Amino acid sequence: MSINDIEHEITVAARKCFLDLKCEENTNICGFALYSDPDAVTLNVAVNIESHLKEMQQDDPDDKDYYKWSPSEWKYEAVQPELFRDISYKLFEFSRNISTNDEHENFKKLVFESSVSALISLKNEGVFDFGIDDCVIVFSVLDSDDPTNEIEWIKKLNSTTNSNEFESWISTL
Repeated sequence: MSINDIEHEITVAARKCFLDLKCEENTNICGFALYSDPDAVTLNVAVNIESHLKEMQQDDPDDKDYYKWSPSEWKYEAVQPELFRDISYKLFEFSRNISTNDEHENFKKLVFESSVSALISLKNEGVFDFGIDDCVIVFSVLDSDDPTNEIEWIKKLNSTTNSNEFESWISTL
């Protein structure tokens, strides 16, 4: 895989992950997320299901949006890591050859944008036909404190209603 093939590789892995879980899971999936570390050398998946979301929101009604939008609180984290192991290894190896800060920033931007584009492609294909209206698709970077990128990604991946809800919620943090 060259770094230029990353979007295709992410799309293939995310599609397989989602479809496999959709077949295995007897309850409604209400969230699908790709997430990366701040250096863009790993990719993982988190998935939420309706029953888990409702339980978390009932236990902590003041933070309903947090449980809806935070993949770290979802039912499944690092789902099917074997699908992303090779991608993450190749990202790590590629990153080892980066010598300047500008190159590193461009690399991270490419990985993050490729991840979002992969999710958009899957959404447009109808892969994320969750069967419920308020499901969410997320790309996030662990320990990020930059809501601007998160808001932009959420807007690209979700309905206007969900995007506005996310933006309102994240602005309170």
